[in-house]
Amino acid sequence: MGKRKMLAAPAPRKPPRIRTRSGADTRFQRLIGLSRGFYWESDAAHRFTLVVHGPMYVSTQAPDSQLGKTRWDIPSTRPDAAGWEAHKAALDAHLAFRDFECARVGPDGAERQFAISGEPVFDAKGNFTGYCGIGDDVTERKQARESLRRFRAAIDVSADLVVLVDPVNLRYVDVNDAACRALGYSREELLAMGPHDVFSISREDLASLYGRLIAGDLSETGAEGWYRRKDGSRLVVESFRRAVPSDSGYVIVAVARDIGERKRAERLLLLEHTVARCLADADNASEALKAVIRAVCETENWEFGRYFRVDETAGVARFAEYWCVPGETNQDFIEKSRGMAYGPGVGLAGKVWQSGQALWASDIHKDARATQAVFTLDSGIHGAFVFPVKSEGKTIGVLAFNSREIREPDERLLQAVVAIGNQIGQFLQRKQAEDALRESEERFRSLTQMSSDFFWETDAGHRFTKLAYGQVYTSTQPRNSRLGKTRWEIPSTRPDAAGWAAHKATLDAHVPYHDFEFSRARPDGTEGHFLTSGEPRFGADGAFLGYRGVGRNVTDLVQARERIAQLAYADPLTGLANRTSLGPALEHAVNRAHRYSRRLAIMFIDLDGFKQINDAHGHEAGDRLLNEVAGRLRASLRSSDLVARLGGDEFVVVLEDVQDADQIEAVASKLVAEIARPYSQVAGEESHVTASLGISMLPDDAGDPRTLMKHADTAMYCAKQSGKNGYRFFAGESADSTPQDDGA
Repeated sequence: MGKRKMLAAPAPRKPPRIRTRSGADTRFQRLIGLSRGFYWESDAAHRFTLVVHGPMYVSTQAPDSQLGKTRWDIPSTRPDAAGWEAHKAALDAHLAFRDFECARVGPDGAERQFAISGEPVFDAKGNFTGYCGIGDDVTERKQARESLRRFRAAIDVSADLVVLVDPVNLRYVDVNDAACRALGYSREELLAMGPHDVFSISREDLASLYGRLIAGDLSETGAEGWYRRKDGSRLVVESFRRAVPSDSGYVIVAVARDIGERKRAERLLLLEHTVARCLADADNASEALKAVIRAVCETENWEFGRYFRVDETAGVARFAEYWCVPGETNQDFIEKSRGMAYGPGVGLAGKVWQSGQALWASDIHKDARATQAVFTLDSGIHGAFVFPVKSEGKTIGVLAFNSREIREPDERLLQAVVAIGNQIGQFLQRKQAEDALRESEERFRSLTQMSSDFFWETDAGHRFTKLAYGQVYTSTQPRNSRLGKTRWEIPSTRPDAAGWAAHKATLDAHVPYHDFEFSRARPDGTEGHFLTSGEPRFGADGAFLGYRGVGRNVTDLVQARERIAQLAYADPLTGLANRTSLGPALEHAVNRAHRYSRRLAIMFIDLDGFKQINDAHGHEAGDRLLNEVAGRLRASLRSSDLVARLGGDEFVVVLEDVQDADQIEAVASKLVAEIARPYSQVAGEESHVTASLGISMLPDDAGDPRTLMKHADTAMYCAKQSGKNGYRFFAGESADSTPQDDGA
């Protein structure tokens, strides 16, 4: 076997050699000519021997000024000394490097940033001769990256939904965290979708809308709509869109804000106003209850509504009125409800009667508080909502609403029905008082046809000569003490001197009169009210002899009349004017302002933090606080200024004959400060509330009461949205003026 032939070892690979500037070909020159960067070479001591800039390069130094210097010899702002030492160590080790970053200040004072790459150069013998490489101005790229980072950080901390849409392919190109959380999708899921997949506008309409935005049409930048969440529910939003130029054309930036709570509040406020209108328009209690039940059912999507009237004598709450969605099955349910009655604590209605608090049952078949009835199973009833109807703090009835759906509790509705229940209760009490008065008057007329409280006669000088009293008549003075005196000589509280003079003139004319009313003080300090009727007496010769007539005690009727007036026109809790009396009073004030060319201001006041006190300490503490607020408002205003309570924690102040905005601001600041003072006697401890106050002026903002109230309400909501505890003047429908705050 012959010797194996040995293979020669491969020759060592020579390090690559980069051609110098003098050997650069036409292609190299052309590439450099198109570049924003530069080409460079250095010797073994790292001093520049060649620097060639592209025509688009923004230089911070003259090219020739860098020759003979190392990179760290040239003034720079970055890196620091340690960074330069590390870079120098890499060069001394003859290592290739990529994207080494440094920064220098140019002649214009602006900082420019560079990314430099290089590799070592060796001669034919393998000796290190220096470096060659390229550099690039990355200032704009860095700035764009930083701007993108800031934009991403800004939209991710925003509570609003922010999405970016490519108007060409109608796909999301970016979304913020708020959008992902609100819609229930991940970022990756949304970026695979388009706005037409989740928003309430079709793909065609969106494409048309984006086209108009890009064309500069700003008339449709904002609109209300809804997103469909991943779970199928809807998110109601107010959306604002802009077309923003980008490198590839345009991108649509859409910012959406969840307005579900606002819409819910508006709907509940509308419900309160609808209930008030139903009560105002109704001729009787039955008609009013049916209208109110229907309004609640239609606004809140309940299928049945029933009213159970509390019968204190029998100790039960009985079915009284109803409304339901038309249908044979629904009507059958109502018919089977007619004989229903609940005792205190029995069933949902009985528990509401007993506690005075609203209750919600998502499914009555699974709620131990509900009393099951066979016909509820047959009717497919599930959801139930029950709340009390109150008058002067006492439950006088219960309203119950049902649906075939299983419905989760609605806390906003539970809060709103407190005011609605009180509205209905006040109305029913007033109607009951009116019915009682009408019945009493009819009974009284029937009785007075047979007898009177007292009979009387006078002489020609109108002095009493005879008085005969009924057995139940209550006298204000010893019975015989009036004989020999005229009616106006006996002490009285009403009428005034002019009224008595007019009555005396009637008697002197010797004509009959009917139902002359007067009042006298009783021994116990109360006031008695009386009506008298009389006719003249003449002798056989025609001579006037005096009068004879009858009289009756109408104290109960007058007090009932005054009570009805108070129920109709005064807030029973605070004694302030109520919503009913505010309308006519404001109308008269506006008419006076127009007649005498005076200014008028309306202040709409809403308490901040009242609900927390009411929830924490109960309605009695809340009522005491409202009374205290009413007292402070009255004490802080002129006696001629009108103060009214609309209901809940809302008040209205009407200032007449004001000079200018400075005067109104002074009053507003005073009211905000007064309301913000601590309340020590409300809940056994110091309590605090503040007020948001909206102001509209006549003639500056409007010339009629309704618009003035609307503008004051708008300004109040702006004050509340601007941080509360302050006031704000109406400044147009956008109300975008700077909020006023007195620092209370």
